[in-house]
Amino acid sequence: MKQKFLAISLMSFFSIPLMAQAYISDDERDYIKQSKNNSEILIPETGVENRNRGFDLLSRRIKWNKIKELRTEEDTDSTKYVDSFFFYFKKNQDDFVDGRQVTQIKSILDILSNNPTLIAKVMGAADSVTGNEADNRLLAIRRAKRILQYIKDAGILKTRLRAFSLGGIDNFPKEEDNRMVCVILYRI
Repeated sequence: MKQKFLAISLMSFFSIPLMAQAYISDDERDYIKQSKNNSEILIPETGVENRNRGFDLLSRRIKWNKIKELRTEEDTDSTKYVDSFFFYFKKNQDDFVDGRQVTQIKSILDILSNNPTLIAKVMGAADSVTGNEADNRLLAIRRAKRILQYIKDAGILKTRLRAFSLGGIDNFPKEEDNRMVCVILYRI
């Protein structure tokens, strides 16, 4: 008994990965197989569905944290939050940094079409480093209007859309991350 305790202690002290491995005897393996058929033991699924669900939850948490950095009222009630999308723009322009960002709009439209009670809040921003306050506010409005136009052209009612200008912001460490439009989908 003393030797087993010493071996387990040394294993746990020197090698954490060894502790994570499960050593199952043939008898235990047979028991698990039989129990699995009898549904006596619940063994967690590790299939693609579970993995995708995990990635979706992680993505949702990352997006939520980014919204919290914007310091808007959405960060006070995460129960209304459904999803968010970020579009990034070239310096002093309302042109996308990457034209492929337009594909995100299809995701927004799919969610809004399938959930008629959702609202889309579109917030435009510019970085506070370039331009003055008035120019940044106007640029942020132009950027938000660009995204709004795509959504309205797809037939989403104007009553389901809210638009705001954040003006020039410095909420994110990288200057280019502040040149954006954030679309937040939330429940009323």
